[in-house]
Amino acid sequence: MKRAGFDTTRLSIGPIHPAPHLYGYRNRCQVKTDGVKLGFVSEDSHHIAPISDCVVLNESCRNLLKTALQRLPNSAWQVDSENNWQFIELDDDMQADEIHMNMKRPFKQGNTKQNEWMQAWLRQKLSDNLQLGKVVELFCGSGNFTGIIDESNCTSIVAYESERLAIQALRARNLAKLTTHIADLFKPSIWRNIRKNVFDAETLVLDPPRSGLKKHHGFFASFAALKTIYYISCNPETFARDAWFFNQNGWSITDIQLVDLFPHTPHIEALAEFRKG
Repeated sequence: MKRAGFDTTRLSIGPIHPAPHLYGYRNRCQVKTDGVKLGFVSEDSHHIAPISDCVVLNESCRNLLKTALQRLPNSAWQVDSENNWQFIELDDDMQADEIHMNMKRPFKQGNTKQNEWMQAWLRQKLSDNLQLGKVVELFCGSGNFTGIIDESNCTSIVAYESERLAIQALRARNLAKLTTHIADLFKPSIWRNIRKNVFDAETLVLDPPRSGLKKHHGFFASFAALKTIYYISCNPETFARDAWFFNQNGWSITDIQLVDLFPHTPHIEALAEFRKG
């Protein structure tokens, strides 16, 4: 935040919310295989580091991992000359017969308990806000936070996401106040293209990938009626960049909370509330 331009002595940042479990917390993972070995990719290399277990996975994912390991060696998982590996995504929502090669699963937060805490943070923020009005949600995924917004006293929700399968899953929930759109939020012309749907929104909720918001040009011209922004970030560096952009356009951070989503790693989730003025 300091490198981005903030006077950090004027920011009130409390202690990091700790993870309740240091092991057995992760509800999903991606492993690589060449049909002989299965594991993770060694740092700064193109080599698979084979594993026999992973103690940060929860019980369901560990069982799926063991099932995958029992299928080795596997000629169907072998690689061609152009690739070093294939990938398998394991998720505690899936069954053993759903273990398939190179199939991406819809995004979800990897730590269930910490995700519930983040949902509770947003629920409380929305409850305290008496001027929610119309809410726009960017990078909504399959609705991790959309359901929380739908419970609030907002008048309507307009949600954007680029992944078609995620939007299909969200639409299947039939949330009463929700309208969804499939859109690439990193296109240079995106804010001009969606302006008619977001121009009168009073509240913005966004949970972008590690690259952050990224496209700033025309942003506040499109969101002309905004009063509050709730930004959920998985990358402090891009969060600081976007927060400084908000700051330079007259927005102040009124609350910031850090969350240890992945124990044993440097990754920190940041939850922030911005107000105009």
